[in-house]
Amino acid sequence: MILLHRKGEKEWNLAARGGSLGEEGRHRNRWLCPGSGATSYCVIIPVGPSDADVARVHDLLDSLWTYEPETPLVLLIDDGGRDRGLGDVFVVPATCQLVTILNTRNGRGVGETSGLAAGMLLALSWVHRNAPDAWVLKLDTDALVIGPFCLKIAGAFGADPSIGMVGLYDRHCDGTPRDQSDFRRMLRKLLAPVAIWRKPQTRTGYLTLHLWGRGDTIRRQIREAISAGYRSADFILGGAYGLGSHAICRMAERGYFADPFLWLHTYVSEDVVLSMYTCAVGLRLHGMTGDNEPFAVQHYGIPDTPERLVARGYSIVHSVKSDARFPESEIRRVFADQRGGPTKWPVLL
Repeated sequence: MILLHRKGEKEWNLAARGGSLGEEGRHRNRWLCPGSGATSYCVIIPVGPSDADVARVHDLLDSLWTYEPETPLVLLIDDGGRDRGLGDVFVVPATCQLVTILNTRNGRGVGETSGLAAGMLLALSWVHRNAPDAWVLKLDTDALVIGPFCLKIAGAFGADPSIGMVGLYDRHCDGTPRDQSDFRRMLRKLLAPVAIWRKPQTRTGYLTLHLWGRGDTIRRQIREAISAGYRSADFILGGAYGLGSHAICRMAERGYFADPFLWLHTYVSEDVVLSMYTCAVGLRLHGMTGDNEPFAVQHYGIPDTPERLVARGYSIVHSVKSDARFPESEIRRVFADQRGGPTKWPVLL
């Protein structure tokens, strides 16, 4: 297990625990996608602070090993506020390297939005340094793998180099258009030199200045994205998505990983940030939510019955914890039956 620790605000240090990457792990072709030539990949899973978040990872990893048993690299983002020893909690195949990175935001920001953005920027910086040829599959803990995905996602990136990020984009799984306007007003405010915000709980307001420091940096990054053709607030949904290695490299070269805590004072989520960065570096967002494509993804619940999602050839489903028709336990049981074994959730910790 590899731990990433903070040393001050801008200094980062890798510390090994329970093993080290070594020379073999540092080799850029270490993380190969089986059957896809020189393509490599890493699965990133942010793990929230609750015991339920940790328990869900057991089932998620079981689904991952079932359909992609040779997954070479799994990176867990520990957002528990302390080192919970997650590398000792989960059993992984001998062919897989498990890496744990601590999200060192120390309670700052909003966990599900700007806090997650900090964690993902930390994780992508690690991937860029240690596995620069790897594309990334990001999975929330309430996602499940329900079929092979590696060749589908790698194939999309290989077939069209202009594609930088894949997932649920402009159309839902039933083909209806997706409304992406949620963050438009927020980004407009962050683009302005001065903005007034309101707290719905207290009906009070506060003012932010964006003329220097992180506020000015965010304004510059939004302008860069718009200049490159970004349509404000367009984004790939964060429950599960793929990010190309070329996108990660360009982001690093642009300096987008230099300050992982840049967005902590905002309410902008990581999917919006990374979608914007993808466009800013000259790449485009691409939807892959049709039948026989990877992503059966939506914000709340699942987009069809579990049985039909399998029959339609999807690879990844989200969100199994918030469906209005089926309880989480039932959804997990059905997909576990498809895998040929009992569900790994709930797990007593």
